[in-house]
Parts: sequence; C-alpha cells; structure tokens
Amino acid sequence: MRNISTMRNRLCICLIVASTVTTARAASLPEPVVLAQGETTLHGFLYRPPGAGPFPAVIGLHGCAGLKNSAGIPFSRFRDWAERLVGAGIAVLYPDSYGSRGLGSQCTTRIRSVRTDKERVADANAARRWLQEQSWARPDRISLLGWSNGAIS
Repeated sequence: MRNISTMRNRLCICLIVASTVTTARAASLPEPVVLAQGETTLHGFLYRPPGAGPFPAVIGLHGCAGLKNSAGIPFSRFRDWAERLVGAGIAVLYPDSYGSRGLGSQCTTRIRSVRTDKERVADANAARRWLQEQSWARPDRISLLGWSNGAIS
C-alpha cells in the first residue's frame, strides 16, 4: 500500500513539473514585432512571461552574425537566453539590426553600413521607447544585453 501511495505522489510531481515546463516553453515562443524608427522599420522578436505584467524587460543586441538562422528564427543562443530570462519573469526584445536592413552576417565585412556607435545605438533606443509604451512592461526597468558588436553599442 505504501508503494502505491509513493508512486502516486511521484506521478503527481512529474505531471506538475511537466506542466510547468510546457507552460514555460509555450510562454517563451517568440512573437514577431515591428518597431518604427525614423526611415527604418526594425523587425524583431519578443519573448514575454505569461500574465499581464508589468514585467521588467531586457533588450538583446545580437552580434555580427545577426539574429536569425537560415530558417528565419533566432539563433539558439538567443532563444536560450530568452527562455532563462522569461523563466525569471523578464521580457526580452531582440531588434534585428541587420535583417531589418536586408543584411546578412557582418562578421567578415570590413566597412559596415550598420555602425555600433550610430545605427545600433538608435536601434536600442527604438526598442527601449517601444517597450516603454507597452502596458505589460515596466518602463523604469529596461536593461540592455549584447553579444559581440552588440555589446559595444
């Protein structure tokens, strides 16, 4: 009798954990967003915790390889960071600085048309302004996270 009770408890725990993991993964599916910025229209991906918020947010600036893989989805590094941050109750917005401008990887390009000190800074500011307008975001709790040349913007 004790073994059956123990097995039931373990099964319940497994079902609760599986439900939580499924909910967390579903909550971290990227939502395509469009950010207007002057003459440039930025596209990006938003990952958001479930619920109405308000949530703190992170703007993630990709590196020289860009944001998306050949399938058009964010590289696994960005998806992984988004899952971790969303799991901690933090929304993540990735503006696509290169794809939005019709550019691919810039890692081997000597003269870049998207500069870290101008366009990337403007992209981060456009993302910040967009987040501050969202009712589910905490306008006073927006941070910046970057990789490679996205970390020096």
